[in-house]
Amino acid sequence: MDEQTWDSHVEACLRGMVHTATLKSSRRAMFFLNDPRFFPDVNPQSFPELMGRARDLISSETSQDVFDGASFLGRVKLCDRMHFAPQSTEEVARMYAEPFVNHMVQHHGLELPEALRPQPAPSASSDEPASLRPSAKAEDVRPPAKTYAAEADHIRPPAKTDDVRPPAPQAQPPAIMTSVAKAHLRPPAKASTAKIRRVSPGQGARACLDQARKEQQADEEEERREALKKRKEEAEAREAALEEKRRRDADAAAAERRRRLIEEMRAGNRMNGREQEPVLRYPPFVRPVPYQLGAGDDRFNPEKKYRIYVCDGCGHIVPFSKKSEDTGYRAHGEFQGSYQDNSWAGTFPARFMQRAYEEGLIDATWYCTQICLAPVTGLKDRTTRTAWHRSRVAAARSWKKRKDDDAALLCVLPCAVFSCCETNPLD
Repeated sequence: MDEQTWDSHVEACLRGMVHTATLKSSRRAMFFLNDPRFFPDVNPQSFPELMGRARDLISSETSQDVFDGASFLGRVKLCDRMHFAPQSTEEVARMYAEPFVNHMVQHHGLELPEALRPQPAPSASSDEPASLRPSAKAEDVRPPAKTYAAEADHIRPPAKTDDVRPPAPQAQPPAIMTSVAKAHLRPPAKASTAKIRRVSPGQGARACLDQARKEQQADEEEERREALKKRKEEAEAREAALEEKRRRDADAAAAERRRRLIEEMRAGNRMNGREQEPVLRYPPFVRPVPYQLGAGDDRFNPEKKYRIYVCDGCGHIVPFSKKSEDTGYRAHGEFQGSYQDNSWAGTFPARFMQRAYEEGLIDATWYCTQICLAPVTGLKDRTTRTAWHRSRVAAARSWKKRKDDDAALLCVLPCAVFSCCETNPLD
């Protein structure tokens, strides 16, 4: 920095930085250049003039004021000739944040926080160690020579000696430290032995513009990804809302179908002379039970003698049992099997069984007797019936016997008359 002078290369690089900062700012770019009086040991003859020209260039390029933190002179201390002391971290952070906060207060009506309000500079009689207070010497005071260099010497820190040690840094910096303050508080980098390659002003500006263009393209790509992700989330939300609406509509339609079916069952019972209420499952099954019937199953046929059951346990096919030709009745019942739950049987007309099964209002699971050992359907107890029923059966049988005897007698009488007619009484 001691050998640095203003030339076309420095000017091109600075213009590129200003252009990049303007592109990166979405609303307004604010620029901050440290007042050269913060660093009195950095080439007092050329450094203030260099910073002044940089300030004028930024002002001419942006038509804005450049902040320098001059109001914090005397409140910010140095740990060496180029870096602020860790003890002044809070003041440094306040110095860089104050222009932005003031802009928000003036243009947006926000109230300035207490931590960022201007504070009076500490007096010379404070308890601050003497090693941290600047001392003005008569031989260090120079008359004003060039712009920005008039007051650069009155805050010069005392010369270092072997007996004076720098103060120990604090354990933890204040919480309001900003990224700008951290950058200014880094320890000085070690001098590199590599030579700095000098480039022409045009190449430096072109490199800065290329870097700014790449960063802008990266930001646009990130914004595109965010917009795409947002649109995808909105589409998924709309699809979920439509699916929920379809589900509610389907549930409402199913409830209406069940209500109408129950009304028809009640009307059918009244037509058959019964006032019995249908015995149905509530709440209904989510799906029919069983979910799928076997091939060839016709268990819901209104005509009992045409029903065919396919066992839901083993798949055995069971048809309607025919009457015995010898006895005239079904000794083994109507069907060799039964429903798992037959509480609903006979409580509504048979023509509604299939619709009740499809709506989940009954459990139509059926098992056979031969393999699954289910009870027989339609088996009549012919040994423990009442005496009244047995007497009716005996009377029917005796009546049938008398009818058969009378028929036989009618067949015998014509033969007897014919025999009598053939005999001549005169003979």
